Amino acid sequence: MQDIKVEQAPDLKVSLRDRAIMLAISLIGAILILRPAIAFQNISRGNFFIDNGFTGRAISQYQRAIFLDPGFADAYGYLGFAYKKEKQMDKATEAYKKALEINPRDKQAYFELGNIYFSRDNMEKATDSFRKAAELDPSDLNARNMHANSLQKNGRTEEAISVWESILKKNPEYEPAQTNLSKYK
Repeated sequence: MQDIKVEQAPDLKVSLRDRAIMLAISLIGAILILRPAIAFQNISRGNFFIDNGFTGRAISQYQRAIFLDPGFADAYGYLGFAYKKEKQMDKATEAYKKALEINPRDKQAYFELGNIYFSRDNMEKATDSFRKAAELDPSDLNARNMHANSLQKNGRTEEAISVWESILKKNPEYEPAQTNLSKYK
C-alpha cells in the first residue's frame, strides 16, 4: 500500500475588517431580500388598524410599506383608501394616481378615483375613470353602472341609457341599472 500524503491547508486568517465587510454585505442582502415581506407585514398591520377604526395608524403602516417597497402598487391603493376615509381627498387622489403609474391595470384604483371625481362633480374625469375600470373588468356591474351615472350627469344621457341597457341584457335583475333606466328612458 502506498502512503497517502495529506497536505495541510495554509493558515488562513480573515482580518476583522474583512469580517465586518462580509457581515455588512450579508445584512444588506438580507434586507433587500426581506423588504417586500416586511412591506407586506406593514400592509397587514394597516388593514388591521383600518378594520378597527385607527385610520391614522393605518396610514402610517401603509407609508412604511411604500418606503420599504416603492413599487408596491397595492400599498398606494390602501393608502388612498385610508386617506379617503379621513376625507383627505387630494392625498387619496395622489395615492391612487401613483398606484396606477405602477400598475395601469388596477381596476380598483380607477374605480376609487372615479368615485372621488364623481363626488367633486368632475364628470369628465369620473367618466374616464369608471370607463377604464369597466373595461378592465366588464363583469363589474358597479363600475359599469357608475360609468353610466357619470355619463348621465355629464349630459350624455343617451350613452348612459345604452350602458344601462347593456348591463340589463346580461343581468336583468341588477336593480341600480333598472332604477336608473326607468328614470331616464
